[in-house]
Amino acid sequence: AMDRYASQYQALEVALEHRFYGSSQPFPATNGGLSTDNLNYLSAQQALADAADFIVWIKEQYNATDSQIVTFGCSYSGALAAFFRTKYPHITLASVASSAPVQAVVDFYQYLNVVDQSLSYFVGRKCDERIAAATQQIQTLLKSGPAGQQQIKDKFKVCKPFAGQNDIATFMSNLMGNWQGLVQYNLEGAGPTVTDMCNKLTSNPGSDLQAYADVSNFFLALNGETCNDASYTGMVAELTNNNEFQSGMRQWIYQTCTEFGYFQTTDSDDDVQPFGD
Repeated sequence: AMDRYASQYQALEVALEHRFYGSSQPFPATNGGLSTDNLNYLSAQQALADAADFIVWIKEQYNATDSQIVTFGCSYSGALAAFFRTKYPHITLASVASSAPVQAVVDFYQYLNVVDQSLSYFVGRKCDERIAAATQQIQTLLKSGPAGQQQIKDKFKVCKPFAGQNDIATFMSNLMGNWQGLVQYNLEGAGPTVTDMCNKLTSNPGSDLQAYADVSNFFLALNGETCNDASYTGMVAELTNNNEFQSGMRQWIYQTCTEFGYFQTTDSDDDVQPFGD
């Protein structure tokens, strides 16, 4: 939409990279990289100040000091766009904040409500119902003891035996994350859509559990993975890597823990949420 508006109004459209993400690293690996001390300088407030600085600079570069500025973004960047209009009203005329979680909450159960509603919207309740039935069967087997856990490990190609509840929680998060990402980035790029994957799930002639496992394993192959990594200690080890700049996961976990929460849970009372407890 913003591309169309920029074309219509002959506006200059600029994408600004957030500090500590991508190439915008204030501290190289030789100077601590993403160490906790360095991440003290990672915050929405700092990002907004960077944007204010940049806007003043680029207007000078184009000799356009009287030009009006509109900030825009989607998801977190949409929230930043809205925050910017509030904090720097003398610099920007307006903001367009799409799907922007401007209210910081710790227990962000509403996220999965939207995921669930999207599945039903595109394909109907059958997709939801099959996920819910499979999730219930998974939870029953996981609670039934070693034999049940081994069955889940085999069906879902889990890399290593579950080492405890943290691994099980990581595994359930992985399954849920497939659908979260699918809904959030639906129709972006050439990958499968919500409709594609729900149709794949609902048309599978196997049991609910088998159909869900088949779709999960399809996601693994799509991501170039041979097994489902449910190791909690492995995940923590990856997040403690001070020099893993490109994935953005350490940076985002830090921001959610220090500023926003946004922890995506299944705590909703919505009776159609299919992802279990």
